[in-house]
Amino acid sequence: MSSESSPKSKVGFVYPYGCSLAVQKPAFPILSSGQLAFPIGRPICASTSLESDDGPAGRLCLIGSSHFFHDDWIEKEENSKLAHVLLRWLTRSDVNLAANEMEDPDMSDYNQLPDSEALAERMRCCLQETEDAAKDFTSLFDNSLFKFDTSLIPEAVALYDTVCEHACLQG
Repeated sequence: MSSESSPKSKVGFVYPYGCSLAVQKPAFPILSSGQLAFPIGRPICASTSLESDDGPAGRLCLIGSSHFFHDDWIEKEENSKLAHVLLRWLTRSDVNLAANEMEDPDMSDYNQLPDSEALAERMRCCLQETEDAAKDFTSLFDNSLFKFDTSLIPEAVALYDTVCEHACLQG
């Protein structure tokens, strides 16, 4: 961004409460979200030089978060350095941000996301609707399926005797 470093250098900054930008020529992106942000690799700061018939008319820099320059965030990471570089470029100081230096920005395609707030308001049941539950929830349990008692012992002894008689006749 400045004359001291390469235009594609990695700069750590905090970008609070911001949005990504859709940048079209003659503007060019100068800051993008990183790999840890969502959306990944989208422009968050863009600039352009305005021209008139008499020569350069002015410069424009757009950043998608006003909180970037807020007192709570300006001292975080390298926000103050970035603000200083942007202001020096806007005042035509020794900083050169030219579109031809940013020829191949590494930007991701823009993907539309569903409006999750509106979808949350229209919640639908995804399972079949069931009958109303009984007021006495203990009636919903069927204890006859899995029970431990001695009521089947006589039947098991009789079955054992039958199997032994059958085995003796066979053997």
